[in-house]
Amino acid sequence: MSNNEKNAMEGLISQLEQLAQQPKTQALLLDAKTPNFWSILEYGRESYETRFCKMLRWLLDPTANHGLGDAAMRWIANYAGVELTQSGDTYVPDDQDGAETEALGNHIDVFAHDRSAGLLVVIEAKMGSDEHESDIVEAVVEEQDAEGKVVKCKKKVSQLEKYYETVDGHALYGDKRSYPHAVYLFLTIDGHRPPSFPENEEEYSQWQYQWHDMSYADLVSMLDDLLPKLTDLDAMKLVKDFRINTQSKLDLEDDAFSAFEPYKENIDLLHTYFVGDNDEDGGDDSSMQEVQEAGQAFQLALGDRMPFQDAKMLVGRVYEALCAGKQVHTKNVGAQRLVRRIFNLYALNKLPGADDSTTYGKEPKESRISPTDSEAGNNIVEIKMTSGKGQGLTFFPAEGTGEDPVYLSGDTRGVFPNDPISVPRGMNLPRIVKSDVKTLQAMDDESLRAQINTWIQQSRAIAKARREKRS
Repeated sequence: MSNNEKNAMEGLISQLEQLAQQPKTQALLLDAKTPNFWSILEYGRESYETRFCKMLRWLLDPTANHGLGDAAMRWIANYAGVELTQSGDTYVPDDQDGAETEALGNHIDVFAHDRSAGLLVVIEAKMGSDEHESDIVEAVVEEQDAEGKVVKCKKKVSQLEKYYETVDGHALYGDKRSYPHAVYLFLTIDGHRPPSFPENEEEYSQWQYQWHDMSYADLVSMLDDLLPKLTDLDAMKLVKDFRINTQSKLDLEDDAFSAFEPYKENIDLLHTYFVGDNDEDGGDDSSMQEVQEAGQAFQLALGDRMPFQDAKMLVGRVYEALCAGKQVHTKNVGAQRLVRRIFNLYALNKLPGADDSTTYGKEPKESRISPTDSEAGNNIVEIKMTSGKGQGLTFFPAEGTGEDPVYLSGDTRGVFPNDPISVPRGMNLPRIVKSDVKTLQAMDDESLRAQINTWIQQSRAIAKARREKRS
């Protein structure tokens, strides 16, 4: 490893030490000593959101084997202020009741239906992310033209509007005689309003009024109310473990992990080292060698500064907060080509074959890292392309500047940077606006370098503001 890579690993461990000193972290480390279904069933690179939604689906399914009937659905109706016309606490089984994930062909996270209560529940769950550009889609709608004729046209709608219209217009579930009540939930850690919604209440449309904000604290309250109703010991254990896991997300909110933003590549490598890599696209011998080197360097730098198992658990938690469900690991040739172009814009030692896609992911480790040329600026002294497919770049600062490394990467959809450091709520800083491979490749070298430098400066400003906020 280069000196800059070693310094980055030292910086990562220093941040882990600080995280471990927080009272809530110490409580989590204590909980980790008790067997928990959620920590045992490590999900690797699979989205945490998938596992989370499947658990919600099981709880909401009136016909599932938890023995709760429709108690979870009725709790949500009460939370949303919906007074059920078909009352009664005893669930009446119905073969048409149930719950699904990725439902109705539109990838609705969780959809549950209960005919005895005349109730539908639709959940859009955001696990550490928020609405983003990809949540705005094109839909074909019918509108009247100037002459009063009904014509079909394309209209941009948010994902939430599309979900509402899918359910409300469904032949079965849109029938208000069978399902007079529908609750739409936007579930996030802090229970904030969807960013696509207007701030002015007067601008709300009918579909927006149907959505309710729900936080993890609300979810914990629901689980607390459901637990005494359980009689099956296995179901009790599953729900208790889910509650502990959900509560831990509240105990360690985004700010607790913000200091790790510059070390995303290290976290990603260490996660692969600790739990394996089920990424079907990547992983040649050179990239796996880098994973092994990262793991060995981590253990060497850790020494006796903190227990290894504690450090390993915290790396997993940081990965879960910063990477799981946010990073899309399928390769995108356009993103790979852009990353190699940017690398060569900054690197003193140019990467050969930057336009030859047959070489992507096969470059030797030593060619993926280079000192920067004299025009790099921003106190950047070294640049490194990630292992495997090579869809990310780390920009290392000069020692003694107090600056953090900056990590930028592209995803399978061609978004770049796909997961930049976020501005905390209430902090008056410009957020990093994402772009895409096509737009960036159309720029000349000078314009592209200027754009990358802007993102680097913004990332450092946000990281500095976060540090000052924590201190």
